[in-house]
Amino acid sequence: MGAVAVAEASGDTGRASEHLREAATLAEQLELPGERWAIAAALGELYEAHGHPEQARQAFARAAATVQALASELADEEMRATFLAAEPVRRVLARQR
Repeated sequence: MGAVAVAEASGDTGRASEHLREAATLAEQLELPGERWAIAAALGELYEAHGHPEQARQAFARAAATVQALASELADEEMRATFLAAEPVRRVLARQR
């Protein structure tokens, strides 16, 4: 996500969000849920930081839904608990509301 960081650092949030949306589309096409939730969370943080609460809420909701789907696929309860306890995952789940 180097291009995203460069665009955001230069104040070009439109370009940063465009890069993230393109990455989200690619992750969807390639069926990469681990990347999808992280990209959606990054979009949520970008929207939130730039005063777009509804877009942020929607992005965090997408990220949380993907996280929950991934967690439900983990048969090992300890592994699922570890995944859900990870700080980035907890941040997403807390912000989905």
